Order: sequence, then structure tokens, then C-alpha cells
Amino acid sequence: MAKNPRMAVLDFASREAKRSQYCSRAAVKLEQLLLKFPKVLSSLQKGKVVKCVDLGCHPGSWLQVLSRKIKKAEIYGFDLNEIESLESLKYVDVNRTRTFQCDVFESDALMNSLQLDKNVNLLTSDMMAKTTGHDDATASHELAVRAFELATKDLLAKDAHFVCKIFESEETRALKMEAKKAFASASLFRPDAVRKGSREIYMVGVGFKG
Repeated sequence: MAKNPRMAVLDFASREAKRSQYCSRAAVKLEQLLLKFPKVLSSLQKGKVVKCVDLGCHPGSWLQVLSRKIKKAEIYGFDLNEIESLESLKYVDVNRTRTFQCDVFESDALMNSLQLDKNVNLLTSDMMAKTTGHDDATASHELAVRAFELATKDLLAKDAHFVCKIFESEETRALKMEAKKAFASASLFRPDAVRKGSREIYMVGVGFKG
């Protein structure tokens, strides 16, 4: 029986996450996104200190990738669930990474206190609502819209970037159109590491117009 090539990719993603000592295979998705859009990383690796915000950061795999790839990043992670031990995450520098347990819909005061307003160079969001089989795409869209609004209205500095997970739906096109207005370029991309049959897709905005 022939092996499904998509499953072979997924097997690779799991093996790669384990080999690299990432805490979940979601890290491989972010690595593939950064490879697809090289300008995101190249603009953040010029020697200056940059700020990154990661929404939905639990269990920490995207924090690992950001810490590994951007050596001078100050990283702020936010999630409903607490990450109990940053020290246990390979690559994460606890001196430049902070995490906060909060509801992203009620996070404005916290982010203001951290002086992140118009000062973030990369905002990533791997937020995911609990899947119920009913209105999952709507819940995902609401999280993506919240991430987009935080990014474009409050947090991003000029020329910053945006990476956000969303369940593909009829509303995705409208959000992409808004992203095209806000960024020099905006694209939808599904990494190979996304599970077969999933509606999961990522929106990538490069070069925030400010």
C-alpha cells in the first residue's frame, strides 16, 4: 500500500520537533512560515534589540522558535494557560522572555503597563479556541480579529510583521483584505506541517504601514 505523502510530511514534522527538542510540533509550522517569508526574520536579525509578542503562547513552542531565531529579541507571551517553567524550554532565554496568564480580550491594561504600544516588531498568534465541532471557524475568526486589532491599532511599530492562525472560512477573505491595507504585503499560507484535512491556515502581514 502506497504511503500517503502528506502523512510522510506530518511524520517528518513530529520527528523534527522531537529532534530539535521543541515542546510541540507547532514549532515546525512557525519555522516553515519563517522560511516562506524570509523578510520577517531578516529584518529582525540586524543586531538591534527587537520586541516580539506571542499570543496563545502555551505550551511554549513558538517562544522556543522566536528565541532560537532572533537572538536579540525581548519576547512577551500571553495565554489563558500558565507556562509553569520557562527554564525547561530549550532555547528560551529567561532573561529576555516573559509570559503572562491572561485573557487576550482583557489584556489592554497589562500590555500598556509593559510599554508595548507601537513598540512591537513582530506579533505572532497561534491562538486556538477549544474545538467543539460547532462554530469553530467563528471562534477562530474572533481570535484572529482580536490579534489583528491588537497588532494594527495598538502594538506594531512601523515596518513590523504579523503572523496569525485562523480557520479558513468565508470571513477569511475580508480579513485578508484588511491586512492588505495595513501591510506592504499580506498572504495566506498553509505550512506542510498542518494536519491533513485541517482548515487551519496562517495570515502573514509583512511591513506594517503604521
